Amino acid sequence: MKALFLTYVSVALLLTACNSNSESDTVKDFIPGTYIRSSQHEYGTENDTVVISLQNKSASEYKVEREMEVWENVRR
Repeated sequence: MKALFLTYVSVALLLTACNSNSESDTVKDFIPGTYIRSSQHEYGTENDTVVISLQNKSASEYKVEREMEVWENVRR
């Protein structure tokens, strides 16, 4: 009886998780964008940029591009 109950609960949770698109769509809409990280240290300054763009919405495919700029401190 306990195993049957756990089976029903598992199936109900699985069906609920598969049908709840509103939360999933909210996250998917939030993903595309430009993300920048800047850091400065004793050797120079660097900017690390990641650009994420949507390629195919039905397949949830994204394009990720990375750019990095480094400026070195030159001491003479």
